[in-house]
Amino acid sequence: MFDWFFAFAPAAQRDMPRDGIATIGGLIALWIAALTYRRNVRLKREGAARLVLAIERRTLLYPVGAEFEVELEQSDLVVNPALLQILRAA
Repeated sequence: MFDWFFAFAPAAQRDMPRDGIATIGGLIALWIAALTYRRNVRLKREGAARLVLAIERRTLLYPVGAEFEVELEQSDLVVNPALLQILRAA
């Protein structure tokens, strides 16, 4: 029925509504693809950030000018075991 209105129109104008609908559909698909890509990138970054966890074991306060020793063993980084498996496999 829709094509009946364009029956007497030239061939170029008969395809115009169909092309317009295809263009709108393509733009909607492109928009959905961009949103999906942005969401997947965000989820991937959040997942990578969850693999590393820093834990503060203790906080020592010293007065200004006081001497103290730096204990490197106490300032280690706690790493998720899943991240260790990924690093060992690479």
